[in-house]
Amino acid sequence: GAPQGPGGFLRGTGDINRVRAGYFRTRLTDRNVFDYYEELMTGAFDFRRQEFDALDVRLEQLLLGGKAGFELAFNKQDFSTARDFAFGNGDEEIYIDASRFLSVRSTAYPNGIPNPNFGRPFIISRDVFRDQLNTTDREASQATAFFRHDFTKSESRWARWLGRHTVSGLVFRTDIERTNRTYGSTWDPAGALNPLTSIAQPPGTFAAQVNAWFYLGDSLINANSLSDARIQAISGSRPEFGETYTLRVYDPTSRSFVTGTSRPLRILSNLRGQVEEVSSEALTLQSQWFSDHLTTLVGWRNDESTALTSIDLPRLPNGDRDESQFSFLPASTQTQESWTKSVVLRYPDRLFGELPFGADLRVFWNDSENFNPVGQRRNIWNEELGSPSAATEEIGLSLSLFRGKLDFRFTSYETSIVGDAVGGVPNPYQYQNAMIVRMTGAHQAGLIPSQFGYIHPTFNTFEDVARAYFEAIPARLRANMGPDKNFNPEFIGTGATFGWDPDTITNLTSVSDTVSEGLEFEVIWNPTPSWRIAVNASKNEAVKANAAAEELAFAYEWISNLQTLYGGALSRGSRNPPTETLPPIPQYRGETVSQIETANALSGTRSPEIREWRFNLVTRYEFRTGPLRGFSIGGAARWQDKAGIGYPFIENEAGNEVADLSNPYYGPEEFNLDASLGYRRKINLFGTDVDWNIGLNIRNLVADDELIPIKANADGTYGTVRVPPYRMWSLNNSFRF
Repeated sequence: GAPQGPGGFLRGTGDINRVRAGYFRTRLTDRNVFDYYEELMTGAFDFRRQEFDALDVRLEQLLLGGKAGFELAFNKQDFSTARDFAFGNGDEEIYIDASRFLSVRSTAYPNGIPNPNFGRPFIISRDVFRDQLNTTDREASQATAFFRHDFTKSESRWARWLGRHTVSGLVFRTDIERTNRTYGSTWDPAGALNPLTSIAQPPGTFAAQVNAWFYLGDSLINANSLSDARIQAISGSRPEFGETYTLRVYDPTSRSFVTGTSRPLRILSNLRGQVEEVSSEALTLQSQWFSDHLTTLVGWRNDESTALTSIDLPRLPNGDRDESQFSFLPASTQTQESWTKSVVLRYPDRLFGELPFGADLRVFWNDSENFNPVGQRRNIWNEELGSPSAATEEIGLSLSLFRGKLDFRFTSYETSIVGDAVGGVPNPYQYQNAMIVRMTGAHQAGLIPSQFGYIHPTFNTFEDVARAYFEAIPARLRANMGPDKNFNPEFIGTGATFGWDPDTITNLTSVSDTVSEGLEFEVIWNPTPSWRIAVNASKNEAVKANAAAEELAFAYEWISNLQTLYGGALSRGSRNPPTETLPPIPQYRGETVSQIETANALSGTRSPEIREWRFNLVTRYEFRTGPLRGFSIGGAARWQDKAGIGYPFIENEAGNEVADLSNPYYGPEEFNLDASLGYRRKINLFGTDVDWNIGLNIRNLVADDELIPIKANADGTYGTVRVPPYRMWSLNNSFRF
């Protein structure tokens, strides 16, 4: 329910940044206008409830005097989240009521009565009763076994050279079912004024939802600038389910305002589900050779992941979704074999003599493959992507001095990921859907296409224009639409009953291939048995390949279709009649395409948004004698390098504004401190010895109120910011027996 970025957008039609490449929509960040640190603009509407239940059962058994053993385990977890979000995507904009007169007329005011809210700021909810229930049910069963044999205890001298070995096996199975229920509202189809006869739209569709305006403060008519405005949290109440209300709506059939009564109903507006089944088998052999001077490990793992997805549900006559039709269809199946190989070599002191300062030196090499079954993922064409896979190679050394009081560790690694998820890439279909919604609204308002730049012999009504925009959607995506594709946006009716029922691509993900290289340094110092100090430093660089390639191809095809279909008429019409006259492509390029082009252009270069260096220091001291015995104090310091947050934009040879990748803008470095205080002792409860531990932890000890930039505009000003981490106090108490 919290507004975007963090205070909400200015009204989009008055924000020039919407059509400027490299710029983000202007956001409210002045806490004098609205103090988003202390309040939520949604006020009392904001609600969230979480429930978590878990069951874990394990059976362990050692055999052959500890040389072998097995474990059987079962785990079940049920997690649910309920939340009320009357304001969702698209509802974050703050408007100004610019209507001097209302549509209600009287004898005294034949042109409309004066609007008492003229000049007041307000926010719109497209569906004021929207809420959501998400559930995740997870069941996992696992069987592990091991067998250990020590040849060094053999009487045979030659056999003792074979060392010590442990063979381990794993069989694992997990089933995960996720459901997402989104509830909404519709005006009662049995009311005197109902969606079918009054606005020519079926119940449950966008036009039949219960939307609302909430005013956020006094009139701003006399305000000289945005800094003079004062916004308040929502204090009004919503309509009540089942109560009767008098409505005044525009009837597209009669093309006039009509008045009547109706009731808001709560309906299931969407139900989506996913099932993921993962089966795994693994074997490992760990061996110690030459008196533990050489350790090797070889592991094999096979994973099979099957994903199922639910079908789109038809609507019932009252607008509800028919839950009785809920079922799953196979979505994807993947099988992946992976290997792990590792070698650790310890300095042979028997051959070369002991190292000075009580040192112990080891070098290691590791090569591992990884498969991460993340469930269903789909690209912009609504095609299954499958799960990512990775391979990591690392080499390093560790040095221990003074019999373990001082330890050093150095690691160099390289990780290659295929199908890595990429964040921050806009959804290029979202704007296309918005254009169809706008054209549908223009049709329902009875507007004439030719008066808004849509001039073509076939464009008799805005229904024709809306259907032309649907035709402009890239053919590869249109081929993957339908009830059996889990993505089914469709038109409803025609003429006076014409409407649009939108849909979203499930788990839309942008992917690339990523190669990361890094270094890690770690030092652990134990000055005394009671005091421990750990310092960690890491350096990381990442290079992506083919980033946002599918999204860019999708966006370019849509632009080409607008410029060629119907003689290019779609590219010349108004992007939002009757309130906006500019054509759609400039805004689409500025808001969407420029960001996709930037993400794609970064392919093959070091990603500046990755923080190159990180440092951490952790220390803890425990009092073991004296009056403070049992107490401990500790702290941590965390530092992160600057991160790239944007680029200046320059004009290329084609005359388009593109990012200047050689001169990125950077956000500030980050520094945080933590502190802890603990106490532990043994106590006797009911004749049982119990270890009692209590601890106070303070995270972000030096937290401040300065906003942190995460995106920069093309001129270097901050385009998107986030609220800094707050100081968090936590008290932990545990009893172990």
